[in-house]
Amino acid sequence: MFDVDLEGNDLNVWLYQTARTAISFGHVGVLVDAPTEGDKTRPYWVTYAPKNILGWRTEIVEGTRQLSQLRLMEQVVEADGKYGEKIIKQIRVLEPGRYEIHRKDKKGEYKLHDEGEMSIKDKIPFSVAYANRVGMYESRSPLYDIAELNLKHYQIQSDLDNILHISSVPLLAVFGYPNADEITTGPNEALSLPPESRMEYVSPSGDSYDSQFTRLKDIGEQINTLSLSAVLGTKLVGESAEAKRIDRSQNDSTMMVIAQQMQDLIDNCLKFHSEYLNEPNAGSSFVNRDFVTARLEPQEIQSLLQLFTAGTISQEHYLHS
Repeated sequence: MFDVDLEGNDLNVWLYQTARTAISFGHVGVLVDAPTEGDKTRPYWVTYAPKNILGWRTEIVEGTRQLSQLRLMEQVVEADGKYGEKIIKQIRVLEPGRYEIHRKDKKGEYKLHDEGEMSIKDKIPFSVAYANRVGMYESRSPLYDIAELNLKHYQIQSDLDNILHISSVPLLAVFGYPNADEITTGPNEALSLPPESRMEYVSPSGDSYDSQFTRLKDIGEQINTLSLSAVLGTKLVGESAEAKRIDRSQNDSTMMVIAQQMQDLIDNCLKFHSEYLNEPNAGSSFVNRDFVTARLEPQEIQSLLQLFTAGTISQEHYLHS
């Protein structure tokens, strides 16, 4: 599908951007809308981040929970004068078969700006994909733990930078000099000290920073491990086939759920799209959920390298394996 959102994005580009929103915030919503006027109009898909899904109501219809009302925050750009533009915030209220648009008046209160009917009468053409569901239209970002580690890494790095900045200049320490007397030092100054006093530069040893550097390295490794675990789902070490199967069933679940959710989201949007066009066949989609088969294991890479070195396989076969 080309230009699914009326912004020039085909389905692949649109899915990439929508999936990023779901992974970043925990879920994403999509409204399949269509202009109410014109013979050549067609449906288009509008993506909403969780912060723009203001409120909702549901009811049970024929044993299935469906939306009975949905409120969405939007920003539209309208012409302002001969050359300018202005951004207007509005709230779209959806109910099965109808919509309302509310905008702020001069007093700052939301008033009805527009209303009308929708082609789909029995439901609200809105679908949601979850990356880490907590409740209905409630979620937690699957990257939250990684974000916390990044914040901790930043804090420790900031502390270490400050320590290095201060300790890089040694401090001049004077021992046994009367406190009441002032000391003036500099490249063109000479200082006479009592026999029992001494003067020296004091600086911390380099070993005192090792714990900070070690902590930074450990946090960096934790971030890498969590990231690879979320994306690839398998360990980067050798393991038995049964252990790998169990490991994949546990660790791949996050990305597999996200991929399945995005596939269901597309299928639901295709159904709404076809209803607008009165097409009986909505079609379907497939989003890959196997994130491991395309990546060779260390043992397989070593075996292929040995075969290539021995001349058993060609360079082309080796590079494309």
